[in-house]
Amino acid sequence: MINDNLFERFPIDAVYGLHNMSEPLGTFSIRSGPLMAASDRWYVTFRGTGGHGGAGPHLATD
Repeated sequence: MINDNLFERFPIDAVYGLHNMSEPLGTFSIRSGPLMAASDRWYVTFRGTGGHGGAGPHLATD
């Protein structure tokens, strides 16, 4: 789009973004500065029996 000069042919005055939030129906939330620019961490724990492809893969947990 940039190489095709889209924004020169159709200038942009404003850009709006929409993210789903847990707000009551009919409300609008706004604040100054970054919002919904998630930089989250999450951890996963896998539990089971390990295995090896050449030495008993049938003994590992799927």
